[in-house]
Amino acid sequence: MTAVLAENQHEVQALLDIVENCTKRDLVTINQNKSDLIPITKCQSNFSVYLGKDEITQKSEIKHLGLIRNSKNKLNTEDRLKLARKTLYDLLGLGLHARKGMSPIVAYKIWKTYVIPRASYGIEVMNFTESDILKLERLQLKVCRQIQGLPDRTANIATYSLLGVEPVEVVVDRLILTFLGNLLHNKETLELKILERQLSMAKRNG
Repeated sequence: MTAVLAENQHEVQALLDIVENCTKRDLVTINQNKSDLIPITKCQSNFSVYLGKDEITQKSEIKHLGLIRNSKNKLNTEDRLKLARKTLYDLLGLGLHARKGMSPIVAYKIWKTYVIPRASYGIEVMNFTESDILKLERLQLKVCRQIQGLPDRTANIATYSLLGVEPVEVVVDRLILTFLGNLLHNKETLELKILERQLSMAKRNG
């Protein structure tokens, strides 16, 4: 799967021409019907670009590497909540009930190991709000109370401390820091150059 990123129509077309030339050289054919174009935020919209002789279809939403991308790169929170619930019920089923199911520790381990990674996949490269994180947090609180047999009025701190649960916000922060760390370990990234410049300016001012 190939993705090209550019700031305007001419750059997009130039990159597509390179892709076309390389695929012809390697005797590879790219299906134009499976190729889509999506303008992101401030990019020029409603323009035509071509892969060979075929025009690329422009869409408002596409799926790339398992992530739903839209024109504003916003997090598809509702879809992630549905995915989390489906994954949880597929894995636990009756195990969600404290009296009939498995140990709360085992149930939470399954939630942490399988459900949270699916619900938070790629979130570090998406635009999300506090409201998005709060919705995911509410689902986690509900699940943790259910597997422990606690009433809905139980305090959040008590719900989490009994199992040693990490808040969703902590999980997301760790994903963002890990992503930033990976960028800074690559000497060719713009982020590293900005950091080096900032450190250099701080030394001069100090």
